This record gives sequence, structure tokens and C-alpha cells, in this order.
Amino acid sequence: MDPERFAIHTKPNFTYKMKIVLGFLQITSNFAFELSVPYPTYYRRFTQALKIVNLEFLEWASVDCVATVNYYVKYVVLILVPPILFLILFFGYYLPSLYRDRRDLTDDTERLIRNDNNRRRFFKLVIFTIFLIYPSVSAVVLRLYVCQKIANVHYLVQDMTLKCYTAIWYKFALANIVVILVYPIGIPCTFGLILWKYRSVLSHPAIRMQLGFLYDAYTTKDWWFEMADMANKLFMTSILAFFPGASAIAVGMVWTILFLNLLLYRQPYLRKGDDRLHLISQTEIFLYILMGWILTRESSEFDYTTDVLLSIVLIALTVGFLVYFILQTTIVIRKILRDRAQKQFLELERRLERESSDNKEADAIASPSVAEIGVGAGQDMELQGGETPVTPHARLGFGQSSSAGSSPVSQPPVPPFGVPGAGPPPVPPFGGPAPSPHSLPTPPFGVPARSAAPTFGAPTRTAAPSAPVPPFGGPVPPFGVPGGAPVPPGGPVPPFGSYSARGVGAGIGPGDYMESSGQDHYHG
Repeated sequence: MDPERFAIHTKPNFTYKMKIVLGFLQITSNFAFELSVPYPTYYRRFTQALKIVNLEFLEWASVDCVATVNYYVKYVVLILVPPILFLILFFGYYLPSLYRDRRDLTDDTERLIRNDNNRRRFFKLVIFTIFLIYPSVSAVVLRLYVCQKIANVHYLVQDMTLKCYTAIWYKFALANIVVILVYPIGIPCTFGLILWKYRSVLSHPAIRMQLGFLYDAYTTKDWWFEMADMANKLFMTSILAFFPGASAIAVGMVWTILFLNLLLYRQPYLRKGDDRLHLISQTEIFLYILMGWILTRESSEFDYTTDVLLSIVLIALTVGFLVYFILQTTIVIRKILRDRAQKQFLELERRLERESSDNKEADAIASPSVAEIGVGAGQDMELQGGETPVTPHARLGFGQSSSAGSSPVSQPPVPPFGVPGAGPPPVPPFGGPAPSPHSLPTPPFGVPARSAAPTFGAPTRTAAPSAPVPPFGGPVPPFGVPGGAPVPPGGPVPPFGSYSARGVGAGIGPGDYMESSGQDHYHG
């Protein structure tokens, strides 16, 4: 047995159980009415309702008031049912799906795969339809030749109002040969040849989608068993009627025992529940035939009480089998729902794991390590062991001359305005008095002193470029005048970079004042 196919097809499935039950009902309903067996009255009424499985949706005699309906009309209608159903499936299912795929603008390869799958599903539906109507159509076709002689006149058993061997009967009998080759013989032979052709690739998904209905229920070595089951139904519903009287019952008992032994010997089904169900159905069919044999051997008719009791027994057998089927179907549906829930839970669990993994990767990308952080965009500083990252201001050193060859880490930070450690002076309010130069701290040795900012609107004082630096401890000259000489109003403003508040070439750093046009500009 193919392990892969066994693992796939032992999943819960009630389709094949339904096939077994349909075969059981087709055989029992035909057996109760088509053979000359005096079954109890209430049992015959009960099985009358089961004839729907043989496509007998209404009583043909009930429309006699509208039109003349006899066996020939029924014959024509039933042999036209398969092609009509085929056309309905073709125009109602296959062509719309083909039209939708042609309007689809997706990839050509995907569209071709979809078209192939739709074609295979359509073929599967056709096989299922043929499976349903095969016993009924075959029975009607073959019973055209079943006649009974009464007073030297042969009548058609299916319709005692029609005589055999008449002109119209010969016409139907000759045309019926072709129908027999198409339906009773052609259908099982065609299925058998197709399965024989693909017997080595029956596990392929495409073949299983198209033909799986015929062999999926069976083991690999019993792929042919559906043909045997179709032959069993054909014999019990059609061929058995050719045997006269009580001999038909005896032949039916022998045939049922042989097929029951075949089931016991082969045990063809993958699911043992299907084996049990089919064995039970064949056992009940044997009991029905045995009951018919007993009733046929009784020469006298039984009374009302016996009729009721026998009807109860036979109806109980049928209802018990159907109840067992319903229980098995309920168990199968529960297993299907449980497996589907487990599958959905596993898919949800895998999806959550993937999302968690993706979130972790996103967090790792969004949170780089310390070595990846650096000191800012466009900076090439490499951290060394134990060093603290330097901020951009401290690295560039506002107020200092940064050269290309200087190390950005080794340069000491520039102290704030004034004495190291002291903060920058407060900005005076708009239009208010400038701070006194004596309120500022004394600069270190060699650093020129700063003067207070002039008042708003006052002329700007400039310093002579050659102003000498006073000696240590000497008096400090007024700001901007060499030697203390006053600057006339409206004097020239020294150019940028001249001797000013911070000395020659010092530039303007953070916290400096730029004295220009009597206005204070604070650069911070």
C-alpha cells in the first residue's frame, strides 16, 4: 500500500458511506417491486418512498389523465436523463468557470492550472451523476426483454398493458442494443479501462481529483473494486429479473452470498468502518431475500396480524441500518470538524510565531548596538574602551580654531564666557542699561578685558588695533581706547577679526556679544 495515499485518504470521509447506502436502497427497492415476491403490504408501502433513489420521482400512472404514459415513454425519458444532466453541468458549471477564467488578467500559468482543475472537477461531477443513475437506467433498458406469457400472449412485465413481439416492441428492441452497449455494459467497461490506464499513477493529485471518486475508498491493490460493486448492483436490479419465478430468489441468494464472501476476503476499503457498513448492508439484503424465499414457499396468504408483524420486522431492519449510517456519519462529521479546528489552531499558532519573529527582527534593526550608534550623522568617531562619547559642540569647540589635523577627542572644551567655570552673563532687557564692566570677573593673565555693552542707541566704541596689553596688576584702560583715550562719537567699527573684546583672530563663540550699530546680538 502506498503510505502517502494511505495517510491522505484515511482522513474522515462520509462520501463513500453514502455510496454504500445508496446502493443498498437501490437494490432493496427494486427487489421488493420487480420480483414476484409477496412481501407484506406495509413494507411495500414503506419501500415505495425509497424509490426516489431510482429516479422515480412520481408515479407514472398518476399522469394518465393528462397524457398516455406507458413503459415506452418511461424508457425514452430515462435514457435521455444522462445527456440532459451532462448538458446542465456543462452549461451551468464548466462554461461559466471557463468564462470567468478568460476574463481574469492574472498570470497565464495560473489561469491554465485553474482551467485544468475546473475541467477535472467537471469530469468528477459527471462520474458521480453516472454513478447515481446507472442502476435505474440499466434496469429500464434491460427489462424491455422481460416478458411473461399469459394465455398464449406475451406481456411486458414492466407494463402489463403492453404486448411483446409487436411491431413497436421490435423497433425498441433493436434500438435498445445500442443503448445496452452504452449504459449497462459501456459505463463499467469505460471506468475500468480508464482506471487500468492510470493504475500506476492513481496517487497523483490531478488523477485523484478527476477519478478519485471511483477508487479513493479502496486500498491500492483493490482499485478495481468499484467495478465489482457496479456489477453487483447491475445483477441484483436488472439481470435477476430474467430468471423466472422462485428461481430468481434462489439465484439472488447465491449471488449475495458470493459477493458477501468477496467482501470478507478482500476487505477492500481503507477505512474499516466502510467495510463494516458494506458487510451489514449485504447481510440485510440476504435477510430480505431469505424472507422472500420463505414467503414464496407459503402457498396460503397470511393474515393481517402476520402482515403487520412481518412489515415491522423488515421496516425495523431498514430503519436500523439507516440509523447506524446516521450515527457513523455523525462521528465522521465530528472528526472532520475536530481536525479542521486543530488545523486552524496550528495555522494560527504558526502565524503568531512568524509575527513574533518578524517583530523581534524589526526591534533588532530599530535598536542598534552602542558601537553602531556613534556620535551622530556624518561623524567618523570611533569609541575606545572606557571613553565617553563626545557631543558635537564639545568636539568642534565653538570659539576655537579647529584644524584638520587636530584630534576631536583630545581638545579640551572651551570654557564659557569669562572665567572658566562661570556661566555666560545675562542678556540685558531690550533698551535696558548694559552691565557695568566692573561687574564682570577679571579675566586671566594675558586675556584682554571685556567692557559692558553700550546702551541702546549709543555710539559704538572701537578698540585700536595696536592697543597694548597692560602689565600685570596695572590699571585697566577703558574698553576700546588705547591708553584710555576716548573714542569720538560715530567712530569706525572695527572689522571682523580685529582686536576686540576677545583679542585678535579669536572669532565669535557661544555667549559672545557682537557690538555693532549700538545693538546687542547675542550668539548662543
